[in-house]
Amino acid sequence: TALVGLSLLGINIYHLKHIIYSQQEEIDHLLAQCASRAKPPASPPLVHPILHYLNLPADNVWKMLLKNHYPPPAARLLVVEVGSNDGKQAVWAAQQGYRVVSFEPAPTGYKRCLAAKQEAGTLTGSVEFRNLAISDAPGALFFVESGVVSRVVNSSTVGALKVEARLLGEEIHEDVTLLKIDVEGHEMAVLKGMTRLMQTYRVEFILLEFNPTQIAKHGHGSATHVLEWLHSFGYDLYDLRLWEFGKPGAHVVLTPENKWTRPATFQEIERWFRPPNPATPWGAWTDILAVKR
Repeated sequence: TALVGLSLLGINIYHLKHIIYSQQEEIDHLLAQCASRAKPPASPPLVHPILHYLNLPADNVWKMLLKNHYPPPAARLLVVEVGSNDGKQAVWAAQQGYRVVSFEPAPTGYKRCLAAKQEAGTLTGSVEFRNLAISDAPGALFFVESGVVSRVVNSSTVGALKVEARLLGEEIHEDVTLLKIDVEGHEMAVLKGMTRLMQTYRVEFILLEFNPTQIAKHGHGSATHVLEWLHSFGYDLYDLRLWEFGKPGAHVVLTPENKWTRPATFQEIERWFRPPNPATPWGAWTDILAVKR
């Protein structure tokens, strides 16, 4: 029994080392690309891994990109945020010397953002919070707030708040260093509304939440459309976190079949985060970093 146990342990360690080495190569490639801003060759339509075990959630990547791989604050580069939440990330970017435009549709969330800006005091850069929703058509959207989270709902939902909606391509008219999108399933509409921006200007990095269940609930069909849209505009895609190897995931239930593997194609990653029997009705998610080639 002990010999069998040691053999299984050895096999697991071999698999883990293989995953670590292969994903470390992806990280090294990403960091080199960020540092040099060189244009790498086009990659196939895959989602490349970034290690979960290195603790790289979206807020860490936000800080890594803005703090370590760009010119001095005097350059006054633009950062855009769609879905401000509490405004702290936007304020942090302004403290590093960036110009920040941040959109927060929820009234309570917008007030939190203004409070965070006031509390920060003097900023090296600047931050402008706009109480607007961003979508694929001008007009209005309806939101409900739940704690620090707000999400788009239909107009008949109890407690729904009506908010003015605009296209990002009509709000931003210059190159963007980093665009963060956190809109609880409304990502495809935000992307469609920034087509003019993408065609006219350069958006260096896009950081967005990827939850296939919520994307489908918002009527945008397959979540692969989000990945395909980004790839069609010349982005390499990186998955920022999946699970802790060998342990039950917080959002994805591990099985013997997927314990030492990970999705790579667009269809595979959608199926991974939208299993037949999800762990929660909210759905499983990850964060995607899109890097402009």
